[in-house]
Amino acid sequence: DGAEGYIAEDDLSTHDEASFIVYISATGQKYHSGSKCGSMKNGQEISLADARARGYTACAKCRPPEK
Repeated sequence: DGAEGYIAEDDLSTHDEASFIVYISATGQKYHSGSKCGSMKNGQEISLADARARGYTACAKCRPPEK
């Protein structure tokens, strides 16, 4: 379902963005909570902090943390 790593936004304060893992694809501009969201294949692990620094935004389908 793409939400295996889902953490509610309100709970993110207890997690370190630099160590929280999200996934990106080679062609998209969204980061995901799971490596199998939508049609993504071979999702690359990246920290939430790095994904945001690179300009990626949260996927609306799998709902990874946004802040």
